[in-house]
Amino acid sequence: MGISLTFNAFILPHREYCVQAGKPNPAEMAYFKLSDPNFVLSSIMYTSTTVLRDGFMIYRLWIVWGQKKIIVTPPILFLWGIAIAGAVVAYRFDRYDIAIFTNSGPWFIGFYLATFLWVSFL
Repeated sequence: MGISLTFNAFILPHREYCVQAGKPNPAEMAYFKLSDPNFVLSSIMYTSTTVLRDGFMIYRLWIVWGQKKIIVTPPILFLWGIAIAGAVVAYRFDRYDIAIFTNSGPWFIGFYLATFLWVSFL
């Protein structure tokens, strides 16, 4: 899906896809088709792989730090935040809500970054 979307957005432009003032460019036309079910599926897959990967890293912290709850509590809370924000993103893609990029994205990125930094530095 990603390769074909990138091809249609950036490589394929023909005369009917030429950029004109005030009209959407090929990348906007390819990536803002929120009615495409692939966006919902890719959002769910991205969230689930992120939760699995971060869960594995939290388990490693649990083992390395001698099963100390204080070390794994913040990343577990961040992990729940990622799961909830990812579910909201998938729901908004399903509802074709354009506000997904302004409302839900920062929450997901914030929880992802917090988990990544906490697990990486410990």
